Amino acid sequence: MADVAAAFAQAELVPNVLPQAPKEKLNVAFEGIQIEPGKEMPVRNLKNAPRVTLKVDPESLFSLVMIDPDNLSRKNPSVAEWLHWLVTNIPASNINEGINGGELSRFFCKVFTVFRVRQ
Repeated sequence: MADVAAAFAQAELVPNVLPQAPKEKLNVAFEGIQIEPGKEMPVRNLKNAPRVTLKVDPESLFSLVMIDPDNLSRKNPSVAEWLHWLVTNIPASNINEGINGGELSRFFCKVFTVFRVRQ
């Protein structure tokens, strides 16, 4: 996980977007192409929702958030972060069952985060 922490620090995601680097790696693949921190992806591969996997407690619920950390201006935080996609109440046993909060946007830098839902 040291490489993920280094990539998040280099991209200034920590501490500007998240207070610390993730403890677990979120596996995200678009059209079968695995995303790695800092990896560029052609827009044509972002047409459909990604396949997401994470090693978690199978009894928990999660929310998946995808944001653009520097939508209009990274220097102006009030307009910097933009929510592109949100899926809530995802059972760890079947990530496809979450409540989709909208259509996946296909532009700019994206940051995926996943949070455990308190029950």
